[in-house]
Amino acid sequence: MSTIYLLKNKQAMTNYSVATFWDSRVVNKQTKQSRIMLSVTINSKSFLLTLKGLKCTKVDYDKSFTPRFNSDVQREIKSFIDADIEKATSILKRLGNSATKDLFLKFFKNGIISSANKTDLYKIWDDVIANLYEENRFGGSTNNKNAKASFLTFKTSVYLEDIDEKFLKDYRRFMLEGGRSISTVGIYIRALRSVYKQCLADGLIRVEVNPFEKVSVGWTVASKSV
Repeated sequence: MSTIYLLKNKQAMTNYSVATFWDSRVVNKQTKQSRIMLSVTINSKSFLLTLKGLKCTKVDYDKSFTPRFNSDVQREIKSFIDADIEKATSILKRLGNSATKDLFLKFFKNGIISSANKTDLYKIWDDVIANLYEENRFGGSTNNKNAKASFLTFKTSVYLEDIDEKFLKDYRRFMLEGGRSISTVGIYIRALRSVYKQCLADGLIRVEVNPFEKVSVGWTVASKSV
């Protein structure tokens, strides 16, 4: 038994599907348990992921989809599967036409996109910092690390959906009132802008107006205007 969810992007009429199945290829002979696999299809191309931390018997897997007469263990299995299905479908819906295997795996593994269709800015930034460091771009990695730390002092939790013109101007005012120079503020806002632009390119967010277009990130004193 497997559970399948089909998604359709109405603009491009592109189909995505997510399914789970009990993997009969690697059954433990003693416990009769095996892993649960997630099968994802994007633009007619499929790939598999193992749902980490979940192993069960075929009987428990099948019965977990039967609402009546299932045990606590089976209900827990179903809850675990439902959470990952919801996470996967949220990512596919968010990426839309931009969906690729690499992008899906990136966001599925690091939890950047939540089941509530919110995108964690700081998790994205951690990924950017790590990638820059691995590419030996130490200056860029350090700059982004400092920028992220600065925004953390402003707000400990930020989603991409929270970033608008007001957010940027409030951050700039917060920094200037705290004694930071306009040049430092500009550096940090430009770092955020770079991350934001990549998220736009990846299809993580879709906006009618880019909030950075009306907020100066230059070096001059004129940038202090709100």
